[in-house]
Amino acid sequence: MTENDLIRGAYVVGTLLLASTQPSAAQGEDSAPVISLRQTAQHLYQAGVASDDPRLVLGAAELLIMVERESPGISVLGMTQIDSTWPEDVRRAYHLTARAALREASQMAEDHRDAAVARSAAELASNPEVGIVDSTLAQELQSRARRLVSRGATGGPLWRDGYLAPGQSAEYWVAFEGGRIPNRVEVAASDRRANLKCSLIDGEKVTQGQGAGGACSLKWDQRTTGKVTLRVLNSGTGSYYVISSN
Repeated sequence: MTENDLIRGAYVVGTLLLASTQPSAAQGEDSAPVISLRQTAQHLYQAGVASDDPRLVLGAAELLIMVERESPGISVLGMTQIDSTWPEDVRRAYHLTARAALREASQMAEDHRDAAVARSAAELASNPEVGIVDSTLAQELQSRARRLVSRGATGGPLWRDGYLAPGQSAEYWVAFEGGRIPNRVEVAASDRRANLKCSLIDGEKVTQGQGAGGACSLKWDQRTTGKVTLRVLNSGTGSYYVISSN
């Protein structure tokens, strides 16, 4: 399984866990909630655009690829056309396509210099086993991915998410380019009651992060390309967290 496969799986699982609806009376209180992948994709896409996060938009595209694929044993004979009686968010969800979401994710990735997302979007536009087959779109996205050059983190911006219970910590090694613009790492919790402390360890040198509560950041200069250790400690409420970088 490739790194992209893992990223895709994490998006799908994370999205389904975050999406929730109240069960209807007919379902009963003990029934599992009904989750629409199209609706979830729309929410994920909107969140990605609002927060300027290409990885959320890429996750929406991956869900839409599954939604748009034919399911054995059932075919559409007829369907009510989208009209003004449908709620606005539903109309947006049905107008959003996997192709449109892939193009948006690629464009946002270029703005962020996120080579990993740009390459994943290009792959999904050309690989029939995991994505769609659209040669025109694939050429466009592949061209955009090739234009990206790394800065800061080696290979492009970092991204990682996880969960820390009260008092727990996590460590990561990260590889950064040397002699370029100042390196920057941001760590943010989804629950503001978390209290994150982050530090960077480079041999004997320890740099403490700035910030309070559910967020902390680190900024430093590095002369040579190499690996450093990032440590994140949560002394507050348990929370999911996201690591990102330049």
